[in-house]
Amino acid sequence: MKREIQEELGIDCNIVRFLGLVEHKWESKGKLNCEINQVFEVDCPSLHLLNNPTSKESHLEFFWSPIDDLDSYNLKPYPLRDLIANFNNLVNMQYEN
Repeated sequence: MKREIQEELGIDCNIVRFLGLVEHKWESKGKLNCEINQVFEVDCPSLHLLNNPTSKESHLEFFWSPIDDLDSYNLKPYPLRDLIANFNNLVNMQYEN
């Protein structure tokens, strides 16, 4: 994860913890595509909400989105929308137990 963030954004980060896996499959041009997304909590002190991260790769674009807009941007895989929206509640539940 650290290497990917360094390659794609050119910044250093700290991996806080592994959150889980999300499977995703979709069809494009008659071909079935499948992927497994590994989800991590990451701390990147050099990122700021007032500035969109700048991609180091021409085929990628990064931008901040309000949580309530994730559906309108069609964030995929869709289970990530709920995970992001409920992240603070999930973390608090883990620490209470």
